[in-house]
Order: sequence, then structure tokens, then C-alpha cells
Amino acid sequence: MERKAFGQNYFLNTRYPIIVYRVRTPEQANTSGPALDYSEKKHGHDFSELVIVTQGTGVHWVEGMEFNTVSGDVFLIQGMQQHYFKQRKDLVFFNIMFKPEVLPLPIDQFENIPGYHAIFYLEPAYRKKHHFNSHLHLDIAGLEMVSQIAWRMWSETKQRHPGMEAALLGDLIVLIVTLSRLYSASTQTPQSHALLRIANVIGKIEHAYSTNWTLDELALLAGMSKANLHKAFKETTGKSPIDYVIQVRLKHAKTLLSHSALSITEIAFQVGLNDSNYFTRLFKQAFGMTPSTYRKQLKQP
Repeated sequence: MERKAFGQNYFLNTRYPIIVYRVRTPEQANTSGPALDYSEKKHGHDFSELVIVTQGTGVHWVEGMEFNTVSGDVFLIQGMQQHYFKQRKDLVFFNIMFKPEVLPLPIDQFENIPGYHAIFYLEPAYRKKHHFNSHLHLDIAGLEMVSQIAWRMWSETKQRHPGMEAALLGDLIVLIVTLSRLYSASTQTPQSHALLRIANVIGKIEHAYSTNWTLDELALLAGMSKANLHKAFKETTGKSPIDYVIQVRLKHAKTLLSHSALSITEIAFQVGLNDSNYFTRLFKQAFGMTPSTYRKQLKQP
């Protein structure tokens, strides 16, 4: 039977949807996990779930595939992906539940770290193809570093002191940066190395979106053929590399329209689209309105 876990049953504050549990196997007298513990029941949820395994082994079923899980493994379950632990042997893990689309996270800063794209976007998309071999596996030192942050978050969740939400948000940011950096420094498997090459290209695009990128330059940066890079981008982002560049430029253009007094032409040039008419056409295709209409709507009460 498939179940759905809803954030309203877990989060203490829907404006700051973060909560942390330390989950253990039933025979270990589990008193620290959530009241609705679906660990061994097939389920999905309307939030993201970051799993940090600190002890034991298990078999994790995700969307029809089974993966062996051991201490040091870190992986993300996105949204309504069906999953559960088919087997658990002395398994202990931190379960960090959060809604990234609601939280005021500095995504633009995360995107400068190649490992961020690898963990939070690429690895979930490639999990089946790579048979879980591109996930992050921490060594003893890395696991100790990450566990300290998770312990602190779990303690905040249990104690529920005033300011808990702010403390959890701060630690979640530190945790995401730490995991992203650890993945960036990791080339444990050919699969993780391949993801890092793609993630590095995405990170470069996010950081230097106004650059006049060509497919040849992006392929050289990735160390891949143009055909393979095109295929990889389609699989992970749904767009070609050049279309992805345009998407990032338009995203930053929306920010400038919202938070600057620059003219439409100035914004077009600043994001690397050196023709304001072309910029307007692309913006309307993407968002259903012209940049000037979008700006006017922002000013309406």
C-alpha cells in the first residue's frame, strides 16, 4: 500500500518548514523518530527529505529499484518519489525534512558550488541510471563533520526553544554548503566524477551567465563531446545547454526588473542578451508577458 506523508503532520511552523528526526530500527527502542514513521512503508511526501546514514546497513527501495545503503551514505528524496527501507540492520540515520521552495534559502549562492547541483539535482535524476553509484558517500572525517550539524539540528527540534526556526534555517544552510563542498571534493566513482563534470558546467553558467557561451566552450569545460553534453543536459534539466543559459539569464533578468531601476535595455545587456527586442521576445515566451508588463505588475498594490 502506498502512503503519502504531508508536511502539515511533521512541521512545527509552516512558514519555516524544517524538522529533523533521528530514526533507528524498531528493535533499537526508537523514541526519536517521527510519530508517523513510514521508513519501512512505501510512501511519498510533499517535501524534500535529506537522509544521512550514520550507522548500520539497509536496502533502500526507490521508484522500483533497490540500493544497498551503509553508514556514510547521503542522499536526497524529492517530493512524491515513492521509497522505503526494505531492509534495515542496526540502521541509524538523520532524516532532515524541509521545503526548499518555501524557505528563504540563498539558492543563488548554493548554485556557485558544483557539488550542490550534483547532490540536489543531478544525482536524483541519475540514480536509476547510475544504480546509486553517484550518490555522496562520506568518509569518517566527513561523516563526523556532517553529523555534528545534524545532531545540533536534531537537538533544536527536540528542545523547541524560542528561535528554533532561525537556528534550524541557519544550520540547514551550513549543512547544504558543507555537503556540496564535500561532493565537489569527491571523485569516488566514475559516475560521481561524471556528475561533477556536468555540475561544474552548470555552476559556471550560474556564476557567469552573461558570458557569450558557445556549445563548444561548454563541452570543453565539461570534458565531454557536444552530443554527450547535450544529452546530459536534456536528461537533467529538460533543456539544451544553450537553452539552459538563456533560462538562467532570464531568471536574473526577473530579479533585476524587481529590484533595480535599470532600463529594459540595460537589463538585457547586463544579463548577456545584447538586443533588447530579442530579450523582450524571449522573456514573453518564457513568462507570458513582456518585461515592461512584468515590472508594471510588480508596482501594482
